[in-house]
Amino acid sequence: MKLNFILNKHCIIPQLKPERNKQILIEKLVNALYAGSTIKDEKVNKYDIIEALINRENEQTTALGEGLAFPHARIEGLKKSYTLFATSKKGIDFESLDGELTNFFILNLVSDKQPNILLKTRAAVSRFLSLKDIREQILECENISEIWNIIEQSNIEMSYDITARDIMSPQNVWISEETLLKDAARMLHKHHVDSLPVLDKNENLLGVLSCLELFSYSMPDFFFNLRKISFIKHMDPFEKYFKVDEKLDISGIMKTDNLPVVEPSATLMEIIFEMTVNRRELIYVVEDQKLLGVLDRYSIIDKILVVM
Repeated sequence: MKLNFILNKHCIIPQLKPERNKQILIEKLVNALYAGSTIKDEKVNKYDIIEALINRENEQTTALGEGLAFPHARIEGLKKSYTLFATSKKGIDFESLDGELTNFFILNLVSDKQPNILLKTRAAVSRFLSLKDIREQILECENISEIWNIIEQSNIEMSYDITARDIMSPQNVWISEETLLKDAARMLHKHHVDSLPVLDKNENLLGVLSCLELFSYSMPDFFFNLRKISFIKHMDPFEKYFKVDEKLDISGIMKTDNLPVVEPSATLMEIIFEMTVNRRELIYVVEDQKLLGVLDRYSIIDKILVVM
């Protein structure tokens, strides 16, 4: 199904104006959806829809970063899915995960019986807006017809499969090979994470530093061949860590082989396989060595199971 079948020409807002708060902006989007689509003919209360959208935002912002926001809700009794597309060249504060302003709003309402439509619509629009030239062209458009012409000329289709690209989250924190060991430990603590990717200046993935590598660094080699630790149970496991040279970086400590990575085209089944059979708690989405995003078990709960 082509993108112009997913979107509705009458449900496009070019150069959306900011409002006093997120709730008023959502009300504005819903009112525009009612004005431009057949949702007004369905037996669904508009204010229930607004409440559902706001409740979802209160759980966690749907502004995923990189200028994109996907306010959405599953609505009981809805017969069809409805999508509204709005742009803002200057950007609007929608509490984005990356702290940046949002330029594209894709409002999506679906039946509670067809939650997978949410992800498929999001995936199709995300692929469309992943092209820098298209983003720039659309943000310059001052009227609906200009935007619609770009949409009609695109070859983007709604895919059957949900892929890693569709559900990954941006990786906003990383470290370099030159990061000092103690600084890396502080960053893990500061961001409440178990691991951090190690990137070069081009954002290529070089390795991963996790708490496991920090713990392992402190252990003597023979430790890993033991079955019991009864005779060394009183040893300080971090003695070596606290004696480490202040200038020691992570280059010789980070993990560089058998990294938890998938390509952006990896299907949901492949991702679940990695997380269950291969016991991956976190998976990095990588294309041509460049880190695009990250997946963890919570993201599957949040974007798949809860949404569905």
